[in-house]
Amino acid sequence: MTLRRFNRVHQLISALTPVLPVTNASQPLGITLTLTNRSRPWRHRNYVSPTLQALTNIPSALPVTSTQLRWIGLVSVLALLWKTLTLRSPFFLVPPLPAIAVPHTCVVHHRDILPYCEDFAAIPNSPLLLLSCDQERHKWNHVSGNIPSGLRAGEVWIFDPTSPTEPPRRVHLGVEDFRPLGISATNTTSGTRFFVVNQALAGARVEVFDLSRDTSEAKHTATLQHARIASPNSVAATSSTGFYLTNDLFFARRGSAHVAALAAELLTAAPGGSLVHVSLSTEMGVERAQVVSRLAAGNGVAVDTATNRVWAAASLKGVYEFHYDPADPARVGNARFLRAAVLVDNLVFAAGEVFASGFTSLWGFFESSRNPEAKRPGGLTAKVLPLLKMREDAVEVVKRKYDIANSALRREEWRWETVFVDDGAFFGAVSTGAILEGGRYVGVSLLERGVVVCDEKPVKGRTVVEPEEEVKDEL
Repeated sequence: MTLRRFNRVHQLISALTPVLPVTNASQPLGITLTLTNRSRPWRHRNYVSPTLQALTNIPSALPVTSTQLRWIGLVSVLALLWKTLTLRSPFFLVPPLPAIAVPHTCVVHHRDILPYCEDFAAIPNSPLLLLSCDQERHKWNHVSGNIPSGLRAGEVWIFDPTSPTEPPRRVHLGVEDFRPLGISATNTTSGTRFFVVNQALAGARVEVFDLSRDTSEAKHTATLQHARIASPNSVAATSSTGFYLTNDLFFARRGSAHVAALAAELLTAAPGGSLVHVSLSTEMGVERAQVVSRLAAGNGVAVDTATNRVWAAASLKGVYEFHYDPADPARVGNARFLRAAVLVDNLVFAAGEVFASGFTSLWGFFESSRNPEAKRPGGLTAKVLPLLKMREDAVEVVKRKYDIANSALRREEWRWETVFVDDGAFFGAVSTGAILEGGRYVGVSLLERGVVVCDEKPVKGRTVVEPEEEVKDEL
């Protein structure tokens, strides 16, 4: 530091010194500054600034009492709880879901063939869908670890939504211990490969099959098990050798000894679930399984490989969106969160849009899942909308505000448009639904038999809750 520059700094510090409390309680600390004279750059001298000495005599912080520490801890806990509550789904504040609008073009097909289908996946470059179904679904629950032996194996079906009355074709899998949940399909050099989550009695896993569409035969290529495939729920392929999956709960499948911990995880919305990317080796084993994000009750997952985006549902909160590196899908960034008014189940990316299906009655869901004769809860499917702008068109604002998918959400969270809703009397608690290419809506439910197909979007105009009178007057 040159002498001229040091003098400027010294003058500035001297001007600020009078406003600082100074005591003589401690000895001044000698601060040594090395000054370089421009004419003699190698000649140095030490200088201790009285102003800097004064600055070091500031008294130490006041002691903190135990009472103050307790108050600080209490305020911190309350702030954390408030943040958690404001991120949780306000499903308990959503009004009762309305019955499907009449008239409509929706028909439930093949109730006698397709029992309790959890998920569907589009076969690439084809209008066909793969449906994962289980006629014994109400007899087992992987979360509590209740998976009895001797149950009939679950099934995968090929269904054509463009010809919904045509009977679906069962895919011959050759796997006996098969409790299917999420399913996803992708192309290979020789055909179609699909991944299915299997909550088998012998342990959670992901099954890999290569499908022949002509014969409906599926070659069982691999069974994938890993410590990070702990309690898988949904799956979305990024390629023929990689996929994302969600684990729902940390204490799932751990038996009755962990019921209290499982209840605490659900009540506190602790992020015990996870989003994991799995890469396969050339020998069709797990080469790497890497946690991408933690989730509170992880559920559906969807991928858009064209824009390198992945969406993951945390049922107790909403939907997370990430951009991933196509060279290494385990690397993600630009995370965004979309709070949902319902308890989100599965996600679908179709026709360039993201669809989420869910329900609002937690008790109705558990009761109906145990007893097929119980009244089915209502459900809905909604698609993600762009962020609402500050000066959005007034009609658009009202449509979003009175859409039941945005109930109990803040204005900046009105990101949902209902495309299907029912109170459960027509088709209960949609697990997976979307408007596919061509404009048809397709939905399945793990609590319901059959598949619902609507030639047109069932909800028109998007306003499914009656606006207040003063809002009508304002428009």
